[in-house]
Amino acid sequence: MYNKIELIASLKAIISFLGRIPTKEEMINKKPSLPTYAKFFGSFENALAEAQGLKKEEPKITRSECLISAIKKRADELGRTPEAEDFRAKGSEPSYRSIVREFGSFSSALRAADFKTRVSAMEARTEIGQKLIIPAIIEFVQKNQRLPSKNDLDDHSTLPSFETLETVFGSLEKLFKLAGVLSKNGEPIAKHFHPSMIQKLRALEILTDGKPLGRQCDELARLGLMFCQKTYEREFGSWQSALEKSQESSP
Repeated sequence: MYNKIELIASLKAIISFLGRIPTKEEMINKKPSLPTYAKFFGSFENALAEAQGLKKEEPKITRSECLISAIKKRADELGRTPEAEDFRAKGSEPSYRSIVREFGSFSSALRAADFKTRVSAMEARTEIGQKLIIPAIIEFVQKNQRLPSKNDLDDHSTLPSFETLETVFGSLEKLFKLAGVLSKNGEPIAKHFHPSMIQKLRALEILTDGKPLGRQCDELARLGLMFCQKTYEREFGSWQSALEKSQESSP
């Protein structure tokens, strides 16, 4: 078993014997092995640098990382999520322009720095913006088992406002269809509502003393109170399988 001191001494001896730095190929069959140097120093090159008294090379920080660090620092100074205006002042470092040039938009920069921010009206019209909006709509539906309302959208931390979404997509119904939570006919897509489907079926079981019929389900479906029997059969394989799933979920 080696330690760092022994490994450095071994390398120094090899360098002294050869009169130069050994190549990796020359070290393949030698002890200590290359993996041993990598284990203690991160790489054979780092071990060589230390043996020669050189400072090992630090990983390079990208421009994006520098800007993200600056945004987080500004947030700490302000005690809040930074806004575009905080970087627009003359002499601001980094400048708003340099941030947008690197990330495409200020909102994208904030998201890269792990801050929650709304998709802007300008972003909502782009492919990138829609890739953020649609998953957020699906996530809301699956979590809340309903479509988001105007107030839900206005209060959401990352989605654009109701007004912006209506302007960009034409209507919420068009957005919901694009997100795949509504069918072309305006019907909710059942796969997003399985927990709600089971909950409603459980309520029907209670109303019918545990013996709900498909026609009773269809009657309530016509009133918009639950999905029809055919939807349950499609989603769960059969009406009986849906009932069994409901019974499994009962307390």
